[in-house]
Amino acid sequence: MLDSAKISVKVYNFGDSKTVIEKFNCSETQAMKALEYTFDSSQREFWDYWTDSDNLKDYFPTRLINGKPMVHVSQEGRSGGWMIVDGISEEDNDFQDFKKDVMEDIKWRCSEECILDAIEANCWWEESAKEYNFITDRWERNYSVSSLKVMATI
Repeated sequence: MLDSAKISVKVYNFGDSKTVIEKFNCSETQAMKALEYTFDSSQREFWDYWTDSDNLKDYFPTRLINGKPMVHVSQEGRSGGWMIVDGISEEDNDFQDFKKDVMEDIKWRCSEECILDAIEANCWWEESAKEYNFITDRWERNYSVSSLKVMATI
């Protein structure tokens, strides 16, 4: 049987609506929606990064077969609150380094700076914002959907 290790990646506090309201001068409802979009996006990016086989090769270079990692990362739990790392034990030094970086990544993604940057970059503070908030025109210019709605009313 293969070794397996677990990391709790649960997040209990993600951003503060008051900080979002102060920074972007938006409603409480919109601030909460912006935080929800940011959390969902951050969670998706987190799992995309940590399950990517190229990234796993960097962390576990001695555990490759034909250039592919023998270590596999997946999520468990109702909301993906546990990272399961198959193919390595919790006592292994490579796992400890991996776990340290995972925890630092979570800390960064939950930081005020990272959260506010994501909200600003995606215009999620705007009243008509959507989670997938940008479209590209035929000239490859990007627009936020909410800004187009405002321009349409002018």
